[in-house]
Amino acid sequence: MPSADCDTDHRFVKSKVRLSVKVAPKKRGSCTRKLQVDKLHELSEEFRRELEVRLDNNEIPDQDEDPENEWQHLKTILQETTGEVNGFSSRKNKDWFDENDAEVEDLLKTKRSCHAKLLTYPNVQAAKAAYRTACSTLQHKLREIKNNWWLALAERIQSYADMGNTRAFYEALQSVYGPVNQVQAPLRSSDGSGLLTDKYSTPFWVAGLSTMGTFLVTIGTYKSPPSKTYPNRK
Repeated sequence: MPSADCDTDHRFVKSKVRLSVKVAPKKRGSCTRKLQVDKLHELSEEFRRELEVRLDNNEIPDQDEDPENEWQHLKTILQETTGEVNGFSSRKNKDWFDENDAEVEDLLKTKRSCHAKLLTYPNVQAAKAAYRTACSTLQHKLREIKNNWWLALAERIQSYADMGNTRAFYEALQSVYGPVNQVQAPLRSSDGSGLLTDKYSTPFWVAGLSTMGTFLVTIGTYKSPPSKTYPNRK
């Protein structure tokens, strides 16, 4: 049977295997979508009009004087308005192919169609030549798109550095190197127990600094052995 398009001439062998796959437990729940607050400055007038309309149509009853209910009502209106006007933020760390999806997809469609013709007519020289040309064109265009994307990104980062825009400069660098993994390293005592509050962490620092002082004094009183002297040989 014809194989998947993996740029090879291999074929798949169809077989039936009885396996029992253990389903991995889901450790993480649904991720909370983040509001795209960066566009708030550009869409401030539209956001203000939409917020006024929603506040007029969703008034809190006068008999409800609970501050918590009023805050929850206002928070819901703000979140819904921001989500409708500004939208939600997508993945920040984009790669070169994310901004050229349409062009890359057209090239892949051309290659797939040539590959399908080659599988249908394997002995036709025109089909083989068309497939080789499509593969070569795809490889050349992908390298060109990737190189142009990196050049444009480098010019944009350099322009931020020249203008002194530190925030945009580091955001552009983060888009290149990816997000920073924040690792939590809780403070622990010598026996391995966690120190969560200042009540427990303060005696730890006192004991630790006292031990360090004793260690430094021990090093200061230590006398090194005399060095060996060797006679000069003529």
